[in-house]
Amino acid sequence: MIIDFDIFDSKSFSFFIEEELCQIEVIKEGDKFTYKFDVDQKADTPLNRRRKSAFKKNFNKGILVGVFSTIVIFSIIFLSFYAYRLSFIKDLKQHPIVAIAKFEFVNFSLEGKKKRIRYNYPFRYANYSGYPKISRNNLGEYVAQNGMPIYEGDEFYTVLSYKKPSNHRIQYFKPSVKQLDRYRNRAIERWRFHFPTFTKEQCECLVNVAFEQKYISGIADVYYAQVTKKENDKNNKATFKTLINSKAFKKAIKKCPGVDLQGI
Repeated sequence: MIIDFDIFDSKSFSFFIEEELCQIEVIKEGDKFTYKFDVDQKADTPLNRRRKSAFKKNFNKGILVGVFSTIVIFSIIFLSFYAYRLSFIKDLKQHPIVAIAKFEFVNFSLEGKKKRIRYNYPFRYANYSGYPKISRNNLGEYVAQNGMPIYEGDEFYTVLSYKKPSNHRIQYFKPSVKQLDRYRNRAIERWRFHFPTFTKEQCECLVNVAFEQKYISGIADVYYAQVTKKENDKNNKATFKTLINSKAFKKAIKKCPGVDLQGI
């Protein structure tokens, strides 16, 4: 041990205790001295090099364990969801029954300014409800998967399980007979609004031909015939033009006397 009596200012001393590099700092604070002892784990020493190597190994192991754990967790979630979907589909196939679901708009806020779509379907003297995820077009309309906008009171067949009625699936491409008539009438009214020179019979014939060619999507083409793709992506002016320019449509529309679509 070395004792230095000539220390009149702050100074540090380094030394080894076995393989650990240690440091003592003498800190002058006014007329007094304080002392600080540290073990230097950053300096390039054999022990610190081994320590860094061990840390890297453990860090890499930690990353691998974390990645593996994440994969396992997501796999469990996915398999659980997949198993649920399989049981859901199996239940509908083994215990199917059909009901009619009717849509309504309900208040989503206390002020009543926001609306949310809900449908209700009856089964065994009880009513069941669901809240579908239906996107809006740029006109602000909720549009069903079949291409037509959702209105209050719209009806679709729903397949449900008679063992577990909450298991169900809305059939947007299977509207009730009444709903299909509503679709036709809405398309006819919309067409006559834009083209008042067409008679009701001509409009009915046009809508029926569109329905024969593309089912409900054909009615949606007529309904949105004056709407841009930006306003409604699925059915619009462009899809209507594609419909009426097809060979099958041109042949079928001949049975509609007086229906001239040139220039539309």
